[in-house]
This record gives sequence, C-alpha cells and structure tokens, in this order.
Amino acid sequence: MEKIKAVFFDMDGTLLDNNSRITQKTREGLEYLSNRGILFGIASGRPIEEIKRKLLGAGVYDSFSLAVGMNGSHIKNFRTGYFEEILPIPAEGINRLLDLYYDMENIDLTVSDETTIYCKKETPMVTAISDEDYLHVVETDFHEVRDHAWPKAAVWWHDHDTKVEVIRRYNEEMNYSEIHGVVAGPSSLEFTHRAVDKGVGIQYLMGAIHVPLSKTMGFGDSENDLRMFETVGYPVAMKNASKRALAAVPRTTDYFNYENGAVRYLLDHMDLLDLDEGE
Repeated sequence: MEKIKAVFFDMDGTLLDNNSRITQKTREGLEYLSNRGILFGIASGRPIEEIKRKLLGAGVYDSFSLAVGMNGSHIKNFRTGYFEEILPIPAEGINRLLDLYYDMENIDLTVSDETTIYCKKETPMVTAISDEDYLHVVETDFHEVRDHAWPKAAVWWHDHDTKVEVIRRYNEEMNYSEIHGVVAGPSSLEFTHRAVDKGVGIQYLMGAIHVPLSKTMGFGDSENDLRMFETVGYPVAMKNASKRALAAVPRTTDYFNYENGAVRYLLDHMDLLDLDEGE
C-alpha cells in the first residue's frame, strides 16, 4: 500500500463533535500532521464558504488546503484560490423535484447555492440550516428558481413515516437520469447532479495537485460518503457511522466523532502516512 499524502473528512458526525465543533485535541492533531506534510481537505454537503468559516472559527483553517462542497458540486483549493462548479442540477431536473415534492406536508423542500436557501416557509429546521451555513432565507413558491441550474436541492423530514414516503417517491417516481439523491443524515435526502459526488470532487482536486488517489484517505459517517469511500485509496468509517457506511468499508475508527475519532485514528496509524522527513 502507498503512503497516504492527502486526508479528507466529512464534517457533521466525523470531524465535528455533537455540538458541531472541532475540539482542541482534534485541532492539535491536525496542526501537528499538517506541519509534517499531510494535506487535509473537507468533503461535505455544506457550501464552500461555510466550510471556510467553520474552519476559521475553529482555528484550523491553516491546516486545510482543499474543500469539496455541496456534495461534490463545488470544489476549492484554499491555497491557490482555484474554485470550480462541476455540474449543477439543470433547470429541468429542479422542476421535476419541485413537482414531485411540492404537495407533501411535514417536509421542508429547499433549493440552495453558496449564499441563499429557497423554501416554501421558514420553519425551525430551515432556520437551523441557514444559521449553520450562513445562508440567506427566501420564502417562495419557487417561481424564481425554476429557470436556473442549482448545485443542490434537499428534502428534510420530521418523522419516520414522512421519510419513508420521501424515499419512496424518489425511488419509484424520480427516474430522471441527471439527478442523484442520497440520504445525508437522519433527516434529509439531498440531491445533486448524478455525475458529481464527493468522490468526483476529490478526483478533480487530486488531479489538479498531482496526488494519486491511491495516496488519499477519507473519513465519513453516512450514505453521502459512500462514493468518497469508493474513490479514496484508504476509506475509514466512523464508529458512529450509519449501517450502510459501516458495511461499505473494511475499517472503522475506534472512537466516536465526539471522542476525536478521526484524528485519533491518524495519530494511532502514523505508519500509514507519507510524513515529511526530519520532523
């Protein structure tokens, strides 16, 4: 096996603790390994600018070079400023999603980009999302979004029966070839263009800096991390990961996300890492 040079983390349930924070122990571990030549990146459903703000607020921005946002639709190299939107959901796909879910009760249907989240009504769920990702909220019947391509859409449910119906509609009625839906956590089904995902974003970024995928590692905890797991050379599921994520990879962390599980795994397996000599 080749030594690992680049490590990607999902955020929620992986790098962040249960209070959506990066702990002091994780911060120290990231800084130590970054100083020894390991490249760190984020692979998340969050917008790139929110990823940057989160890293800055936690005092770890200097340890990170790369980001995959919007579940793969947006990528950025923080060090060079390179940014690319790979493939948004085309307007036709957005219209199909809106028509499929607009009539459902007890859900929040959202369409978003780096700055704005559109919704039928600003519920506590939407407020929490917008506050977390620093997004401007627009209540709408979605007329202004139907003629444009968008990087991300989502359905957020509030109970198990609604979740079942949301997923049923997607599986049975959403046969549009350019849209990919994935359960991204306990309460959401997120949509991007079928040709993009976290794995595709990582491929683009690694190609740009000439690091082979065989020298990459990825930590994740949910179904929207599965394609990242398929892409990186060394995937690791968090101990707290979903059943599908745990079943997808042969190795897991020994500790939960709130116990600094990802960074502790790295520090316990430094023999896997391509560290700079002389440190």
